[in-house]
Amino acid sequence: SHGGFLTAWLLGCEERALYSCGVLWNPVVDLPAMLGTTDIPEWVSAEGLQGDAAGADATWPVGAEDLLELHRRSPLSVIDRVEAPALMLLGAADQRVPHKQGRSWVSALQQVRQRKGAPADVTALEFPGEGHAIASLEGNAHAQQSAVAWLVERLRGESNAS
Repeated sequence: SHGGFLTAWLLGCEERALYSCGVLWNPVVDLPAMLGTTDIPEWVSAEGLQGDAAGADATWPVGAEDLLELHRRSPLSVIDRVEAPALMLLGAADQRVPHKQGRSWVSALQQVRQRKGAPADVTALEFPGEGHAIASLEGNAHAQQSAVAWLVERLRGESNAS
């Protein structure tokens, strides 16, 4: 989740040319949407509005200015700058970071790239019945093997191009 949050940010940041691709595993990409869907809304407040872990120093209920700030601090706010290929791994039964977070990022990326007349090199794999960790032996092995194979394909192609 936090690693996916960081990966989504890096793929859209000013220095995005440093990254040739990214794998996102159940990422948080839209902090305002997380408030009403996660089992840990206090994390959103602490992380996105700089409150403490209990949500102190953050306003609850969240007002319009706070929602705008949460959006500014969300990777979804820089989706228009993402150009690198991405692999999205999602646990369909995730209560911590609902899979709709990742689905919305994939959909937004596809729409932005289509408006720019360029294909979106993004693949989403969803694991039915899996939670945040994609912890079943079969699901976890499939997710990890898929990520490694995807990375090898992307990075090998990049090294052959240079």
